[in-house]
Amino acid sequence: MNKLGELYRVEGRPGEAERLWKRAIEMWEAILGPEHPILAAALNNLGMLYSDQRRLEEAEVLFLRALALEQKAFGVEHPDGARIMNNLAGICQRRRQYARAEEMYRRVLAIQEKKLGAEHVEVGRTLNNLARAYFSEGRYAEAESLYLRAIAIQEKSLGRVHPDVAATLFNYADLLRQEHRKAEVRRVTNRARAIDAQSLTERSAQQTVTYQDLQQR
Repeated sequence: MNKLGELYRVEGRPGEAERLWKRAIEMWEAILGPEHPILAAALNNLGMLYSDQRRLEEAEVLFLRALALEQKAFGVEHPDGARIMNNLAGICQRRRQYARAEEMYRRVLAIQEKKLGAEHVEVGRTLNNLARAYFSEGRYAEAESLYLRAIAIQEKSLGRVHPDVAATLFNYADLLRQEHRKAEVRRVTNRARAIDAQSLTERSAQQTVTYQDLQQR
């Protein structure tokens, strides 16, 4: 149910995803008890769905519970807990609780760098998130430094043509636009669009190959 809920969310079927995650949570609570850490996965997934739907208060409650379960079971420096804390920080940022969001992102970053390494792809994502928080506060110089570091990590970890790289480039372009650096905006935006176009082409080709393979079977 939990895995199928993830698929439904990706496919844009939020109602079905929500139903499955709620059912999975109920079953795990009944079988394993309300304090079992396996619950954290479904709680986090349902929180992400609510975040997508701008149901921020409900999402925050779920993330807090998932984080508490993870930290109780595995300690405060486990990467899975850090990932949930990253999601919780995103809720704080969207609610303009910038100081709280920054504190969480920095804690996440410290855990990830210690446990996963300074150039891990998760570090790149957190740097991008923290840079967005700084940008929202008008701290452009600090945000730019983090964007550039995030892009370098993502290019090394994922390759130069990856949707995550494009997403960070678009965020960086927003900063450049705010500072009226027009030539750089064009350069960065054009590169991000080219990555998106190439990624779309590659996904379409992959889907075609998969379909043909299924027909052959």
